[in-house]
Amino acid sequence: MAGEFINVKINKVAIHKIFKREDRKVLIPPVFNNQCSELNVEAKRALVTRITKAFGNESHSLKMKIEDTSEKSIYKLITDFWKTKQDDQEFLELSRKLTLLLAVAQKSCIYLDAIVVIVKGTSKAYNADFIAIIKAEIQDGFNIIENNGEQLLSYMNTLLLTRQQKLHKIGFFINNQVAG
Repeated sequence: MAGEFINVKINKVAIHKIFKREDRKVLIPPVFNNQCSELNVEAKRALVTRITKAFGNESHSLKMKIEDTSEKSIYKLITDFWKTKQDDQEFLELSRKLTLLLAVAQKSCIYLDAIVVIVKGTSKAYNADFIAIIKAEIQDGFNIIENNGEQLLSYMNTLLLTRQQKLHKIGFFINNQVAG
């Protein structure tokens, strides 16, 4: 799978929040954002590193075949998106639908609140489009802030995609159609 993750570039990122169910029969509606996240070069580089590490030789990741290609499937949503202009609004609409599908599918009460990170980019030597769906659990930790020359410790309870966090829940869809 390493060949899939060369020349990775991130073009768009959207995030939405899904919630732990208190009752497995009752969906708590996700919170959807209405704009794409703007990442600077350093943030994009870190996200690419996290994604490629998740699929690296030592990650024990599995390549799966998509069985469900029905009208309401993830496969159909993504392939239909690739036929559009792929502008911000179309991407946000796709990201909302993918997030809702994940929230609906997670019926167990054991799943914690999480941020769903949807990434659009290109990879491979020929810049094939990809969509990545990452379920990132929220963590807490500490940060150092500088205030008037003093180093102060600050607590944060909204960390995700940290270097130490394993990305166990990630889907990576590559458009293998070569435009000609």
